[in-house]
Amino acid sequence: MQVLGDAKEASDVISVLDGCDACISTLGGETDGVRIDYKVTDLAEKRRRAEPWQGNMNMIENAGILGVTRMVLVTSIGSGDSKDAISNEVYEALKNALVALRWQEVDKTKAENLLLKYYTNTDYTIIRPGGLITAPSTGKAIVTEDKMAAGAIHRSDVAKLCVKAL
Repeated sequence: MQVLGDAKEASDVISVLDGCDACISTLGGETDGVRIDYKVTDLAEKRRRAEPWQGNMNMIENAGILGVTRMVLVTSIGSGDSKDAISNEVYEALKNALVALRWQEVDKTKAENLLLKYYTNTDYTIIRPGGLITAPSTGKAIVTEDKMAAGAIHRSDVAKLCVKAL
């Protein structure tokens, strides 16, 4: 079943989550050919174009209100308490991309903090993939509690980890 809606609209999120036991949120800055323009230099304009925070906020808050008991949230390496997982060498090599994405990591950290606030008595998993590769699944991806784990991962492997985490 395909459901269309806007995660930034609470009413759309409520209509999708009502009656669900679990939720996976993979909201971020790029999907299905809709790409954030990183050449835009105005931070407010970048936020207006992507706003993953508002969508994640709606997902997390309304999932809790509606009694969803299992939540899987996909953020990114460097979010939350994993900011030190990227070595100085890797940071220097990827600095331009990381700086362009830093505002998005802040939004993802906000989403993680909100999840931790609302899901103190329920079951959740936060998945923080590193660099995403669009390619067939390798089947080698793992979930770890090691906050220093980092590396590239295939998008299809992230999807499999999300389903397995349910």
